[in-house]
Amino acid sequence: MLKDKILSLLMENKDAITTGGELSRELGVSRTAVWKAIGALRDDGYEIESLKNSGYRFVSAGDVLSEALIRNDLRAKFFGSRIEILETTSSTNQYIKDRAAHSAADLPEGYAVLADGQTSGRGRMSRAFASPRGEGVYLSLLLKPAIPPEEIQFLTICAAVAVSNALQKACGFEPSIKWVNDIYYEGKKLCGILTEAVISAEMGAIESVVVGMGVNTGDVADDVKGIATSTYEITGKKGYRNTIAAEILNQFEEIYLDFTQRGKKGEILKIYAGRQYVVGRTVIVSGPGFEPYEAVPAGIDEAGRLIVAMADGTELCLNSGEVSLKVGGAKQ
Repeated sequence: MLKDKILSLLMENKDAITTGGELSRELGVSRTAVWKAIGALRDDGYEIESLKNSGYRFVSAGDVLSEALIRNDLRAKFFGSRIEILETTSSTNQYIKDRAAHSAADLPEGYAVLADGQTSGRGRMSRAFASPRGEGVYLSLLLKPAIPPEEIQFLTICAAVAVSNALQKACGFEPSIKWVNDIYYEGKKLCGILTEAVISAEMGAIESVVVGMGVNTGDVADDVKGIATSTYEITGKKGYRNTIAAEILNQFEEIYLDFTQRGKKGEILKIYAGRQYVVGRTVIVSGPGFEPYEAVPAGIDEAGRLIVAMADGTELCLNSGEVSLKVGGAKQ
């Protein structure tokens, strides 16, 4: 689109003034078309300064999702090699799964989809994940790992470490991880992660995996302020979305390769275990097929399972299920 081309040119010269005539000649369009495109960019939320009898200057992206701005910070080689940004979708995971069902071979590994908002965002156990427009980084990735199906959950662990690394680098604070797939900060949920795999019925092998990450970056709704937070609540600043998206891609690619190619699973687990939020706290363990019970997490084992101590002193290793922190008799 013309406005995207103009945005790229203005960003390339963001410390200088670019005249309407220069943009017109470079792109082969009229000055009126340039003026209209500048107006459309401003409507999207970009700050572009107009200097009388001089030209235009890029000031700020505000908090608008922008492929150009994401690529400015992108160091990953194949995560994000293809990026698609949607205004709204049901869920970015579902969007990739639907695309892959029709043309999986045409979609490269590392294909990334972001949405400004989701109408049916989901977490584990089909729980709804609130995804209001402009208030989060809703990002999904298509992966094609050569790993056995029983290793799929480890991709969630990789994603959790990557997101926590990315938030620390992009926003300057260190979050924690709540087994198995949530990112927390000071007792409140900041991000959820959902990993979904497509398994070949004939071969029993993984065809593809979609990993979705939803990071809260804006205002937190009043009804969840007690249990949820956002990068805005933590830092008092907005405008992080493109930087966070780029850094997630950077961090996740490195950790993904550490797991799938470099034999560094143990190092990833050590980081994951060291950031666990629930270790040493009383939790309620729940899941299908059994009654909820209280336990105290003691750590993470070599398979990424949560080790929990029961009231009688025995220990269990959880491969699935849900743990909720018990706070004053209530679950969190």
